[in-house]
Amino acid sequence: MTRYAAYHAWWLDVLAEAGIGPMSAQLNQLKEIDSGLWAVGKQAKRLAAKQHDAPDTQEAYVMPAISTDSEQFKHRAVELRGRGQTQLNAIVMAANELGIELKPSYLKYPGSHFDRWRKQGLG
Repeated sequence: MTRYAAYHAWWLDVLAEAGIGPMSAQLNQLKEIDSGLWAVGKQAKRLAAKQHDAPDTQEAYVMPAISTDSEQFKHRAVELRGRGQTQLNAIVMAANELGIELKPSYLKYPGSHFDRWRKQGLG
């Protein structure tokens, strides 16, 4: 219970830092934070494994400011699609421009993401 209480306090701090009220958070906001935490964890695991293999080397890492859940990424992909790019190319180009590492589902099922974004009012 003590660990959960500490985690809950940390989570509330994360939400406050993002300017999100814990009782008024929208699902897409929580997903964006979760995606960012996932990216940090993935990178930390990679760096820890690399450090274990070569303890004398350190790699600087700058966490991307945005993710595939960000409005900036979605709007850019929709804009590129509107300029004649295929759904897949639009997603890949937007991700490359914004320095985002795509999850496999974005490459495998680009249409499902555009469909979701249309339902969110983006396209």
